[in-house]
Amino acid sequence: MKKLLLLLAEQGQAIEAAARARASTIVADGEKNVLWQLWKMRKLRLRSKLTALSNLPRRKPMCRFSVRAIAPRQVADLAVQGAEQILAREVDKTVHAQAA
Repeated sequence: MKKLLLLLAEQGQAIEAAARARASTIVADGEKNVLWQLWKMRKLRLRSKLTALSNLPRRKPMCRFSVRAIAPRQVADLAVQGAEQILAREVDKTVHAQAA
């Protein structure tokens, strides 16, 4: 009877070791598959971004100068000039003359 129990225990251990090895293989294959799918998705995302960027229409700049190249004092002067032009076109100039 003891021999039978020892034999069954050995067989159980062998079956358990084989099952663990098989499970380990399945998990490793699954991880490889997930990593492969992630790599493919990243590659597809980057390719679609590049395609979208390459299909954008080329726009010409709206002005010939850079706003950063203008000093703040020049910006203020341009704003005052623009305001003066708007005020010069007003019909009732007394409205803004009272505020000043």
